[in-house]
Amino acid sequence: MLLQTLAATNFLLGAYDAWLTQRRMKAFGKQFELNSLIKVLSTPLGPDLAAVIGVLGPCVGWTFIFTFFNLPWALALLVGFNAKRFEIQLQSRVYERSALKIQKMMKEFRAVNESTLHSGELTPHDGPENSREGE
Repeated sequence: MLLQTLAATNFLLGAYDAWLTQRRMKAFGKQFELNSLIKVLSTPLGPDLAAVIGVLGPCVGWTFIFTFFNLPWALALLVGFNAKRFEIQLQSRVYERSALKIQKMMKEFRAVNESTLHSGELTPHDGPENSREGE
């Protein structure tokens, strides 16, 4: 019973990690991913399949091996490792939300400035040295 619980827990942690990796790659691009296998696979296969193969594949493989050979202590170590990675992923989500808010605010700021400026008006990038008032 313990072995099946550990295997299910490990699979669920891996599935969450794969889902989050796929979302992160769609939001920020493949350069944001640290796993080189996923970066390589994302170009020909896309972020969805790359995340499943690169994250869930090894997770399922190691879970199967440890379950097949009846190694609950090894599976428990793997679950502990994935639980810590889960905690780091949650902390990373906070950072990502902040980054997405900043990106959204920058886009809105640019859109407002571009729509309200008329030709000949100063932009925030123009300094007083570029204005014609000093002539």
